[in-house]
Amino acid sequence: MYLIFLHYICRNFIIYSSTKKRIFIKLELIPFMKQKLRYRELFRFIITGTIITVIHYSIYLALSNFLSLNIAYTTGFIISFVCNFLLSNYYTFKTKPSVKNAIRFCGSHVINYLLQISCFNLFIFLGVPKAYAPMPVWIVILPINFLLVRMALKPSFKLIKKIHTHKNRQTSVKEKHKRRPKRRDP
Repeated sequence: MYLIFLHYICRNFIIYSSTKKRIFIKLELIPFMKQKLRYRELFRFIITGTIITVIHYSIYLALSNFLSLNIAYTTGFIISFVCNFLLSNYYTFKTKPSVKNAIRFCGSHVINYLLQISCFNLFIFLGVPKAYAPMPVWIVILPINFLLVRMALKPSFKLIKKIHTHKNRQTSVKEKHKRRPKRRDP
């Protein structure tokens, strides 16, 4: 929600100097459409997350009886990671898998894994039974994971470029007016 609000403010700042028709269209329609799109992404993220969580939890439960808890949790994470990459690309954010996306996705999931395994060990230490320990971990990590994966698969550098371009355009217009010699009428 905070990202939508920040994007809305930046978008209004960029468009403020446009014509009146363009201001109305951009200020009224585009933030509404983008907000609707983000809600759809969030809904698809929840569906994907549910599928991935079931895969992760099933593998964790099956392996926790034979292996140490951390190894069982990590194995479930790695197997669900592959499914998560494919579902996130094709279904959740509707992007095409590429090497660049894979590297960013891996980077976001390294952070995600470190947070998850830390929380997992904390909940085990606090006495949560081993069968239920992953559940509070996923509740805590869910919003962080959504932001990390979204930034990895759909980086919003366009917004930064537009602000930067708008500032450069403004300064170049000011400099252009300064360079023009004044007209003198005879």
